[in-house]
Amino acid sequence: MPKKISRLRAKAVYDEFISNGIPAEKIEHIGVSFVLPAASNETEFGRMSNRRVVVVVE
Repeated sequence: MPKKISRLRAKAVYDEFISNGIPAEKIEHIGVSFVLPAASNETEFGRMSNRRVVVVVE
């Protein structure tokens, strides 16, 4: 379930970029779930910190 939520969160941001004129071939979306946590999932603050989207511009 967490991986699905991660993919859906990434897809929502991707869709927003597309709807604002960013060409689909210029962007991609990936849901990483627990693979790359920003903080420990042991606390509510850590779990909240891990609910994020990271945009990388190259």
